[in-house]
Amino acid sequence: IDSSVDAMEAVIMKTDPNGIQNENVYFSVAPAHRYNGDNFEKTIDVAQMTNARGIRAEVCWWAVVNPDGESIWNGSSSQQMAQILKNHNMDLIALLTNAPGWAVPHWGYYPRTTEQLEKWSIFTQTAANELNLLGFDKFEIWNEGNAMPQNWTYAEDGKTVLKYGGELYANMYKIAKQNITSVIADAKVAGPTAAGTLRDDAKYHFLEAMNAKDAEFWKYDNVLSLHSYPWHKPEGSNQITDVE
Repeated sequence: IDSSVDAMEAVIMKTDPNGIQNENVYFSVAPAHRYNGDNFEKTIDVAQMTNARGIRAEVCWWAVVNPDGESIWNGSSSQQMAQILKNHNMDLIALLTNAPGWAVPHWGYYPRTTEQLEKWSIFTQTAANELNLLGFDKFEIWNEGNAMPQNWTYAEDGKTVLKYGGELYANMYKIAKQNITSVIADAKVAGPTAAGTLRDDAKYHFLEAMNAKDAEFWKYDNVLSLHSYPWHKPEGSNQITDVE
């Protein structure tokens, strides 16, 4: 459920007076880093009123480490967000995303070179270390990279065969998963966070990730994350069939 305080208040009014009764419901508060402390606290107050278990929110690369690979977590927007959640006894699905310009050419661009992946590894390891100290163990790797043309490539043999970034994603997911589980053995690490289920870029991104050489997604993933975006009301949707 995409967030604003008004949207969450509307959800409360349309549900049971006692709030959401499913303990596995999380609100998506994105982009959380744009909230100041007071506004974020208010957002979490409202989310808590719904009985939601927690929120999904960005833990931004640029808010965790600097260009030298040193932690800048303390005092960052992501650290403040995580601490507020802990103070409210709410859970977090940490969306590891938003690359800084010193790491890759574009904020939505998958890290792919050796140097870029080394920086990605430092970020994911540091984020896992810091979030583990606060008791958080759920992660989502990147956000809808299939919808970013910056991640599309053509086959190396020169043929005009478009690829949708799935192999690149699988490689970075593998690195993140290994780093996170080295700190939190039973962590839930979700992917491939593809936007849509019927779009070609979503379908082929998923299939490319599943079959990626030396990083087959199915060997590493333990939580499937698909942003399905149904275009009609739930009772008229084929969403489950599309996902299957």
